[in-house]
Amino acid sequence: MHVSGVIQKYTIHTRTSDKQMRHPYWIRLSTSLGWVGLFFVPDGEVLPKSHKQAGEDSYFAYFHERHLPFIVDTLRNEKPVYFYFQSSPQFGNFAGITTGEEPVGEEETKEEYFLVP
Repeated sequence: MHVSGVIQKYTIHTRTSDKQMRHPYWIRLSTSLGWVGLFFVPDGEVLPKSHKQAGEDSYFAYFHERHLPFIVDTLRNEKPVYFYFQSSPQFGNFAGITTGEEPVGEEETKEEYFLVP
Protein backbone atom coordinates (compact mmCIF):
# COMPACT_ATOMS: atom_id res chain seq x y z
CA MET A 1 0.00 0.00 0.00
CA HIS A 2 1.32 3.44 -0.94
CA VAL A 3 -0.60 6.61 -0.11
CA SER A 4 0.23 10.29 -0.12
CA GLY A 5 -1.68 13.42 0.79
CA VAL A 6 -1.24 17.17 0.85
CA ILE A 7 -0.22 18.65 4.20
CA GLN A 8 -2.72 21.39 4.98
CA LYS A 9 -1.68 22.48 8.50
CA TYR A 10 0.88 21.58 11.14
CA THR A 11 1.42 22.07 14.86
CA ILE A 12 4.81 21.74 16.54
CA HIS A 13 4.76 20.28 20.06
CA THR A 14 7.52 20.38 22.66
CA ARG A 15 6.95 18.70 26.00
CA THR A 16 8.83 17.18 28.88
CA SER A 17 9.58 13.51 28.47
CA ASP A 18 9.20 10.67 30.90
CA LYS A 19 9.23 6.89 30.66
CA GLN A 20 5.76 6.76 29.11
CA MET A 21 6.09 9.79 26.80
CA ARG A 22 9.59 9.36 25.41
CA HIS A 23 9.26 11.75 22.48
CA PRO A 24 9.63 15.36 23.70
CA TYR A 25 9.33 16.72 20.14
CA TRP A 26 6.55 15.88 17.76
CA ILE A 27 4.62 17.46 14.92
CA ARG A 28 0.93 16.98 14.21
CA LEU A 29 -0.01 17.24 10.54
CA SER A 30 -3.48 17.75 9.13
CA THR A 31 -3.46 16.14 5.68
CA SER A 32 -5.89 15.11 2.98
CA LEU A 33 -5.40 11.52 4.30
CA GLY A 34 -6.27 12.37 7.90
CA TRP A 35 -4.00 13.35 10.76
CA VAL A 36 -0.35 12.33 11.10
CA GLY A 37 1.97 12.31 14.10
CA LEU A 38 5.68 12.78 13.33
CA PHE A 39 7.61 11.66 16.41
CA PHE A 40 11.32 12.33 16.96
CA VAL A 41 13.51 9.71 18.64
CA PRO A 42 16.97 10.45 20.08
CA ASP A 43 19.75 9.98 17.54
CA GLY A 44 21.30 6.53 17.71
CA GLU A 45 18.17 4.80 19.01
CA VAL A 46 16.29 2.29 16.89
CA LEU A 47 13.26 3.87 15.26
CA PRO A 48 9.87 2.33 16.04
CA LYS A 49 7.95 1.02 13.03
CA SER A 50 5.92 3.73 11.26
CA HIS A 51 2.32 2.61 10.88
CA LYS A 52 -1.28 3.45 10.05
CA GLN A 53 -3.63 3.24 13.02
CA ALA A 54 -5.98 0.31 12.34
CA GLY A 55 -9.52 1.41 11.50
CA GLU A 56 -8.65 5.14 11.55
CA ASP A 57 -7.40 7.81 9.19
CA SER A 58 -4.27 8.44 11.24
CA TYR A 59 -0.60 7.64 10.78
CA PHE A 60 2.41 7.53 13.10
CA ALA A 61 5.87 8.17 11.62
CA TYR A 62 9.21 8.15 13.46
CA PHE A 63 12.39 10.10 12.69
CA HIS A 64 15.64 10.78 14.50
CA GLU A 65 15.86 14.13 16.30
CA ARG A 66 18.53 15.36 13.87
CA HIS A 67 15.81 15.51 11.18
CA LEU A 68 13.56 17.87 13.16
CA PRO A 69 15.07 21.18 11.91
CA PHE A 70 14.98 20.04 8.28
CA ILE A 71 11.35 18.93 8.51
CA VAL A 72 10.29 22.17 10.24
CA ASP A 73 12.16 24.21 7.60
CA THR A 74 10.40 22.30 4.81
CA LEU A 75 6.97 22.81 6.38
CA ARG A 76 7.60 26.54 6.88
CA ASN A 77 9.18 27.36 3.54
CA GLU A 78 7.90 25.01 0.84
CA LYS A 79 4.55 24.60 -0.86
CA PRO A 80 3.06 22.18 -1.62
CA VAL A 81 4.35 19.61 0.87
CA TYR A 82 3.08 16.02 0.97
CA PHE A 83 3.10 13.22 3.54
CA TYR A 84 3.59 9.72 2.17
CA PHE A 85 3.33 6.26 3.70
CA GLN A 86 4.18 2.89 2.23
CA SER A 87 3.67 -0.56 3.66
CA SER A 88 4.81 -3.63 1.78
CA PRO A 89 5.96 -7.15 2.70
CA GLN A 90 9.12 -6.67 0.63
CA PHE A 91 10.27 -3.28 1.99
CA GLY A 92 8.40 -2.92 5.28
CA ASN A 93 6.83 0.35 6.41
CA PHE A 94 8.24 3.78 5.75
CA ALA A 95 6.94 7.32 5.76
CA GLY A 96 8.17 10.81 4.98
CA ILE A 97 7.44 14.24 3.63
CA THR A 98 8.28 15.56 0.19
CA THR A 99 7.83 18.79 -1.70
CA GLY A 100 6.18 19.36 -5.03
CA GLU A 101 8.35 19.63 -8.12
CA GLU A 102 10.28 22.86 -8.59
CA PRO A 103 12.12 24.11 -11.66
CA VAL A 104 15.85 23.33 -11.78
CA GLY A 105 17.94 26.33 -10.76
CA GLU A 106 15.21 28.04 -8.78
CA GLU A 107 16.97 29.96 -6.05
CA GLU A 108 15.93 31.90 -3.02
CA THR A 109 16.24 35.69 -2.99
CA LYS A 110 18.98 37.22 -0.85
CA GLU A 111 16.41 38.17 1.78
CA GLU A 112 15.16 34.57 2.02
CA TYR A 113 18.52 32.80 1.83
CA PHE A 114 20.59 32.24 4.92
CA LEU A 115 23.28 29.85 6.06
CA VAL A 116 23.08 27.89 9.27
CA PRO A 117 26.48 27.72 11.00
